[in-house]
Amino acid sequence: MNNKIVRPPTPKASLENEVLVSVVLLYFVISSALLLIHHLQPEDAVTQTSSPSPSHAGFHVSTAAAVGAQAKPDDPRPWLAQAGYTEVRDLQWDGQGWRATALKNGQRWALQIDPRPVIVATPLATVPTR
Repeated sequence: MNNKIVRPPTPKASLENEVLVSVVLLYFVISSALLLIHHLQPEDAVTQTSSPSPSHAGFHVSTAAAVGAQAKPDDPRPWLAQAGYTEVRDLQWDGQGWRATALKNGQRWALQIDPRPVIVATPLATVPTR
């Protein structure tokens, strides 16, 4: 009456190999998806972070390579204007690049501009709209 089908036990090494292969495949799928998202994101987009620190509220990187031939190496204002920044203040050379603050889309940004030119912006405070 008791007709049980007896199956041979699965070898432990075979099960471990299946788990390892699954983990590696999952790693590649997730990595590929993240790289695709990174490459599809617009270059001048603000990326929000999960950090509770106000200084990590957003991180903005843009380039202004098209202006590079026209702009003087010692004046980053054309690069900033092309990237959409206005009201540039406190422009200073720190030995490796320029530092300034500027306004873009109602947001005040602390800017770091290197000679390539790459503009790295960190939000400072929201400027009230009028």
